[in-house]
Amino acid sequence: ALPDPVGRDVVRTAQLTLQVPDATAAARGVRSAVVTAGGVVAEEQVDGTGAWLVVRVPAADLDRMVDDLAATGVVLGRSGRAEDATEQVVDLDSRVATQQASVTRVRALLAQATSIGDVVAVESELARREADLDSLERRLATLKDRVALSTLTVGLHSAPAPAPATPAPGFGAGLGAGWAGLKVIGAGLAT
Repeated sequence: ALPDPVGRDVVRTAQLTLQVPDATAAARGVRSAVVTAGGVVAEEQVDGTGAWLVVRVPAADLDRMVDDLAATGVVLGRSGRAEDATEQVVDLDSRVATQQASVTRVRALLAQATSIGDVVAVESELARREADLDSLERRLATLKDRVALSTLTVGLHSAPAPAPATPAPGFGAGLGAGWAGLKVIGAGLAT
């Protein structure tokens, strides 16, 4: 578990690789656990040898989710990362507020425009500033989403099938092997 400083906006990601008896069944279990936690499955691939899922879970549930999933198989790999995004959030919040004030000022200028040339110029500037504002708001929303929902990548590998049991060597097996070798030597001498 990585520390989550109080009052900070932290983007957390984690990776977990497990060896499980049945990767398909384990993938169903992961999907169920994610939905129960209030998360979503962003990507999923399942084939005959394993499964790979990218899930988004509430940041507060990430550690519990990793621990719960780790208990379902043999952990082959586990890692986590935390990135402090507080400065980016504060910067984008400030830029959005500034851009909103700018758009409001340009709208006031539009209301005061008296000639068609002024109206066209002000509308053009207003459209540019509104586009910039939309872009900033989308970037801020995306960053806040990454803070609220952590990304967990889960790799599930099916356990290899057990090798067929071979009978333990005994006197009969040794006698059979010796007889087979004697026949090969006899065939060679006869030739």
